[in-house]
Amino acid sequence: MAQGRPRFTGQYKNGVNRKHQKAYDTKKSKVYKNHILILTKFQYHGEVLEGPIKINATFYRLIPKSISQVKKDKMMSGKIMPCVKPDLDNYFKAVTDAINGVVFRDDKQIVEVHMFKKYSDSPRTELEIEEVIGE
Repeated sequence: MAQGRPRFTGQYKNGVNRKHQKAYDTKKSKVYKNHILILTKFQYHGEVLEGPIKINATFYRLIPKSISQVKKDKMMSGKIMPCVKPDLDNYFKAVTDAINGVVFRDDKQIVEVHMFKKYSDSPRTELEIEEVIGE
């Protein structure tokens, strides 16, 4: 699931933003991020990374059921790529927000990213996170 658009508290009055307006996640985004957090805590047992990090992220989308076997084979082999919504950066934002404080202290530590969106029979997200060691 991708990061949803933020929602805001408060109201606009005469086109002017009120002082105490706050942004928040939708319920669907909160549930998804909590699911990611639980899975991460189950799988990651290392220390919280403190230095700069790089991330390789692959987001596998489910292949639609109503397509031909020929098209499915092309999707599985990467000849047809998922150029559909949601956007790749929204997937990444949702996942990195969810694991903040568990794998790394803060997402400001991310200095390098390689992301991919692919089709698969088993939708999933795979992350490889590595601390960048300076010379």
